Amino acid sequence: MSLYDDYLPLEQSLNDYGGNFASIRIRQPILDAIDNGVVNDPALRYVQTKLHEKMRQWTGLQDHVTFSEFFEAYYEGVFYLAALYRGTSLRNITAGSGKGNTPDFETVCKPSVNCEVKTIDFATPERTYNKIMSEGLDAKLEAEEQAKRTGVGSSIREIAPHGDARNFKEVVEQVMKKIDSNMKAGQYTRATTILVVSTARTVLNDRAENLRKWLTFPNLTQPANGQLYTIAAHQVDEPFFFPSDHWRMNNLGPLRRAGILRDHGYIAGLIFLSMESSTSNSHEPVKGIYSLNGIWNADWEKSNSFGQQATLCTKKVFEALCDAWNDTEDSRNNLLPSH
Repeated sequence: MSLYDDYLPLEQSLNDYGGNFASIRIRQPILDAIDNGVVNDPALRYVQTKLHEKMRQWTGLQDHVTFSEFFEAYYEGVFYLAALYRGTSLRNITAGSGKGNTPDFETVCKPSVNCEVKTIDFATPERTYNKIMSEGLDAKLEAEEQAKRTGVGSSIREIAPHGDARNFKEVVEQVMKKIDSNMKAGQYTRATTILVVSTARTVLNDRAENLRKWLTFPNLTQPANGQLYTIAAHQVDEPFFFPSDHWRMNNLGPLRRAGILRDHGYIAGLIFLSMESSTSNSHEPVKGIYSLNGIWNADWEKSNSFGQQATLCTKKVFEALCDAWNDTEDSRNNLLPSH
């Protein structure tokens, strides 16, 4: 059975109950591309097997844990296909192979560069998924009732993937905390390693301009913090600026967390995997759909223990993967697109 045929009943049962927001990020072209590549590609065969296993394990609407594991495996497949499209060939690393924790992929080229893929989940996932589904069912019933009366039914829903976060400073801090809570140093010490983070279940401003440390806005003298740069490289206790609804720049206060690359100096670089939502109906698997925007760890480049050849190879892989990139010193801000 194809992945999409296996997934369709699951999707329909979710939609009948109002959906769960994350499911709209699952695209048939990706599932088909995985199926079409398995004959000659062991890594895609591994992802395909994992996806089928998770769908078999799914016990129903309230089994958010298994759906989340399926979603994370799906985004491993997305990253693999996006890397392949950019000319970077990877192979999967079987979980637990060798000793200690293992990353998800390594490059085919030598010296090997590892890639660890993480997909950020909602705040308080169980409560958030249940709330989204309950509100989705209410919205669906409201639209159906409206359609009976007028012939046309619609509803507006507000999704809160970050729970009680009141502003983008708290959203950014929450994402940093989510990434940090899943860090396993053993995944990064056996070979040079790049961390890849999917933003699919966040509301981050994740376009390439947010790789800058500072974003300027017309008629505002104080720039705002680039959210991707902040997550990767912010200095602890430095303030976070973001414009209000009235286009006044607000100082939302200091971030109490340092950027991921500041706190975890063993990571060579952090790449954000994002999707352009307006392209969700495209028949393309990855072209023009997914962006890989990264922050390179300049301190790691200067002081890691892997040697010059491995360092140069890792940076070459990082640059090949990224559509746009900056570094922790913000040295490439003038080369990034404007918002």
